[in-house]
Amino acid sequence: MWRYQMAVKGSEQELRWLNQQAQRGQLLRRIRGNWYQFQKTATRYQVFSEYVSGNVATEIDDQHTPFKLLARLQLTKPAVQVIYTGTAQNELQGARVDRQDAPLQLKIALAQRGHLLNVMNIRLVVGLILAVIVISLNVSDNVASWGMLAWLLFTFYPAWQVGCINRRMRCESLRNNMMMLGGQRCTFS
Repeated sequence: MWRYQMAVKGSEQELRWLNQQAQRGQLLRRIRGNWYQFQKTATRYQVFSEYVSGNVATEIDDQHTPFKLLARLQLTKPAVQVIYTGTAQNELQGARVDRQDAPLQLKIALAQRGHLLNVMNIRLVVGLILAVIVISLNVSDNVASWGMLAWLLFTFYPAWQVGCINRRMRCESLRNNMMMLGGQRCTFS
């Protein structure tokens, strides 16, 4: 089963969502962009993610480790891999990994934001060209106005996604700062 989720790859928010899916019996199998493929499983897994640079060997031997390699995603900006692993062992289910990768998450979020803004700009230009064509063909006002509304929604959806990414990254930054100061955790969705 494929599901769409807009999240910064390797972030706490993405990991929470993946673990919620794992608790529902949906184990991560593959990631393509913002689409996640899951497979049904009766075993309950805990999912972990880790950033690995390109020059580090990422071979995981399933026979000598309690962790199963679930997915691997190569990012281009910055050039890192996000490795997703999972374990079904009860003693490791509650394990919490101390993640000291906030600067790298910020770089990934900025690259994702830049990509979404480029997509929005391309849609804007293509839409303007189509609007000029529609005007020159003298299409009825009703069709043109519905088409314009659809184009605006389609064009500015990436801007809405950028806003969501910015809010999530601010929350993660605030959460990390509060944890370093020994404060209570904040909960934002």
